[in-house]
Amino acid sequence: MGRGAKKRKKGGQRPRPRHSKEKRPKLKFLCDHNVPRFIADGVGGMPGFTTDKALPLGLDRAKDAGRFKAKANELRAVILTNDRDFLDPVDFRICTHPGILLLRLFAMRPVDSLARVKSFLQSHHYKECRHSAVQLYRDYFFVQREPQGPLDQIEY
Repeated sequence: MGRGAKKRKKGGQRPRPRHSKEKRPKLKFLCDHNVPRFIADGVGGMPGFTTDKALPLGLDRAKDAGRFKAKANELRAVILTNDRDFLDPVDFRICTHPGILLLRLFAMRPVDSLARVKSFLQSHHYKECRHSAVQLYRDYFFVQREPQGPLDQIEY
């Protein structure tokens, strides 16, 4: 190498700029109309999580599963719902959407159900929502990772 020639890093890579890009959220949720506003707002207020509500996006109470799934795919958002219709193996086949988190928190006070959702999302288990269907109950949750696959019960 001659005098004044610049040395390249190993592998010929240029140095990366030191400024950091804006952090992407851990998970983004698309909340259907069955999710109470306080849960959607509570989840959206957590660090690392964002929520979009269906109604402002033009997804009203119409039973158009295809439009809802298409919007979830466009936003790359996990569907947050109380509605078992989103577990339909035809319309919402596993791996054709970013994921589903189905809240099955029966007979719980609203404050307690929000606390349960938050504790699940703050644990390492929140990653189970990606490209699978998670049914969240009071003390445990079920995960279905494959189409027609088994439900794995995980105690929490």
